[in-house]
Amino acid sequence: MAKAGTYITAYSVSSKKFSVKDIVVATETACKDIPGDKAAELRARVVNVIKTTKPPTSNITKEERLALNKLKKDTEIIIVPGDKGRATCVIDSAVYEEKANALLQDVNVYERLQKDPTQKYQTKLIKLLKDLKDKGAIDSRTYWKLYPTVCDVPKFYGLIKIHKAGAPLRPIISSIGSATYELARFVSGIISPLIGNTEHHITNTQSFVEDIRDLKLESDESLVSFDVSALFTSIPVDKTLEVVGELLKSDSSWKKGEAENLEPEQVLDCLSFCLYTSYCVFRDTFYLQRYGCAMGSSCSPLSADAYMEYFESQALTSATHPPRVWKRYVDDTFVVIKLLISKISLIILITLIRTSSLRVRKKKTANFLPGYSGLSSTGRNSESQSVPKTDTHRAVPELLLSPPT
Repeated sequence: MAKAGTYITAYSVSSKKFSVKDIVVATETACKDIPGDKAAELRARVVNVIKTTKPPTSNITKEERLALNKLKKDTEIIIVPGDKGRATCVIDSAVYEEKANALLQDVNVYERLQKDPTQKYQTKLIKLLKDLKDKGAIDSRTYWKLYPTVCDVPKFYGLIKIHKAGAPLRPIISSIGSATYELARFVSGIISPLIGNTEHHITNTQSFVEDIRDLKLESDESLVSFDVSALFTSIPVDKTLEVVGELLKSDSSWKKGEAENLEPEQVLDCLSFCLYTSYCVFRDTFYLQRYGCAMGSSCSPLSADAYMEYFESQALTSATHPPRVWKRYVDDTFVVIKLLISKISLIILITLIRTSSLRVRKKKTANFLPGYSGLSSTGRNSESQSVPKTDTHRAVPELLLSPPT
């Protein structure tokens, strides 16, 4: 990466134009649920606004804009956001494509498609929505809100992990404007209140600070941290749907507003459609994500979090030596465990890994949350280590049957 580098941006560059297409799509969606005369009046007012509105004033100089345009036209480089630290990264196009293709060629996760599946998925989604509407599960307003109009193909790109050796890419599938974009947002609004209610969940940095403010380590305890390697592409969708289904059935507080007449099975049908139709395009080639959740869909973080809650609950309740403290934010954990068993503390999280595809790493606690570099493991073995599923099959029974004393 001869041309690789970073530049920290302080603000967003104002656009020289606005998207007429997005405005028209939003207007037509609104018009479908109001009387004809009101719809005509709304269209006329929108057209007038579009004709009379001027683009925002530029917040950069002419020289800066010319420089940006020159960079944009340079086909030898790619400019993308960094994965951490609000950085903007410049990377050779050939290197970027090599890294992206290396991810997409993983046949366990992605399948190359012969053609664009957008029309097929759009037709299936319309059928699903019509069925919900005909059964009275959603009203006409919600139907048209979720109805796919102008469907963009989800775009694959990668965020550069500048904080890791070799600067690998974090795969992102941008689903904005896609057929399932509104449906994913709709489902996320339903299941969101049901997730993150366990004692182990960390909402944000402030809540984490409050949780550990008075924490003191005993002389025989150690701070360790685990995370899951490639969480989103490792989540088993079938089991995740089962877990979310149980949450929907055990707590009916979600049945309100637009979701008032929906049944748990119908919500799962919508979530299943979003998770199983994760596809994307990269350099004019289409791919289907065969396993896991697409990072970029609004329902993926919640689905992953739901599965992790189930996974940690099963692991912790069956652990021979449960930790005194176990806090988790998505796939990162903060753990207080006895020094005597810190060398095999990984067993806590991988007790059930024989039936999952998760890959777990023990890492330095100092990397758990930004701003907490002062926290460090007091155990002697704090290097990052990856435990493949095949290795776990052999290790788990022995460690469970012969715990340290």
